[in-house]
Amino acid sequence: MNGQMQHIVPFGVDDWPVDDSDIGRRKSEFPHVVAEPNRSATLRISRQLFVLPSPPPRDMSVDGQFGAMREHLLSLCSPWDQLSRAFLDGYFEFIRSEIERHHDEIETRLLPFGGLYRPEHLSFSAPLPLPRAHLAEPLENVPARADIAFLLTGRWVALLAKPIRLMPGAARRLKQALQDDGVDLREFSADDLRAGDTFFRSIFTLDELRFWAGEDVPSGLAFPRFRL
Repeated sequence: MNGQMQHIVPFGVDDWPVDDSDIGRRKSEFPHVVAEPNRSATLRISRQLFVLPSPPPRDMSVDGQFGAMREHLLSLCSPWDQLSRAFLDGYFEFIRSEIERHHDEIETRLLPFGGLYRPEHLSFSAPLPLPRAHLAEPLENVPARADIAFLLTGRWVALLAKPIRLMPGAARRLKQALQDDGVDLREFSADDLRAGDTFFRSIFTLDELRFWAGEDVPSGLAFPRFRL
């Protein structure tokens, strides 16, 4: 991902779905984000164009949309990866708790909108977790895939569940590929997840934790499309 060009990051798949030479032309066929490595932006839930399963959720309230996004991201985890699924469950609860923790401050900030928005609308301003995200070129046929990844203020953070589900040599190559590409590499375990909000706060800087303060206007999902 180093360099000045945009970088396509597939996610929700175990392997690259197409040859690298063909990925730009066929990128609409698989989940992906387009990252600009030298930008300082954070990839937020509200800033990604999602293609969601049809039909649309019946409940289009804030809670309904938030729950639909959680279910969609869970569906992109490997069915055997219970730790990543538990991570996402815990992370979405963490977002709710952060909104509640700062409820009065957020409510005051929203006063100029005359009641149009509620604090929970800012749940969608939280950083977007990407399951099975391919952040770098494969190294010796080992996909450089994070179990969960975030793009935070211009830097990629990769989280690997431990114990890692690879042979020792393959695990070393995976970590090397990510580190060589400048990715901030971390690991998490079931014990970490049991620490709840304390663990999730450790992932982010103080400014990143105040995700709700970085948006001029609250928004929900960014123009979701639905498969027919």
